[in-house]
Amino acid sequence: MTCAGARAFKRPPPAAASRSSSRFQSSRRSATNSSERTKSKILDMERPLADSDLIVATPERVSFGYQVAGLGTRAIAQLLDLLIVTGILIAVFLFAFAVGAVTNSDTLANLIIIIGTFVVVFGYFWMISR
Repeated sequence: MTCAGARAFKRPPPAAASRSSSRFQSSRRSATNSSERTKSKILDMERPLADSDLIVATPERVSFGYQVAGLGTRAIAQLLDLLIVTGILIAVFLFAFAVGAVTNSDTLANLIIIIGTFVVVFGYFWMISR
């Protein structure tokens, strides 16, 4: 039932099967030999995981893709960050102890340690996130 002047809604025809999926199915059917099946499994394992590739579409209709870092890469990066921060903190502590020894002031050494630690930890991670 339609209103006056309105056209009846037509459903679009179903999409035809793409050529790549029919090729994929026919290649799977033809792989009856066990060595061919083994080769196809090896090729499947060499492909990157679907969740490791990220495709971003911008509002300007420009798409770009890149690989997302995996667990191992992230762990190595975290260890490297911790080593860098630890090295800088050791330098701050040595500087604070040297200043404390020269001035005979434990208060000044403690102040340098507290402020230096805050600046190093928060400053480093703020700097690398930019």
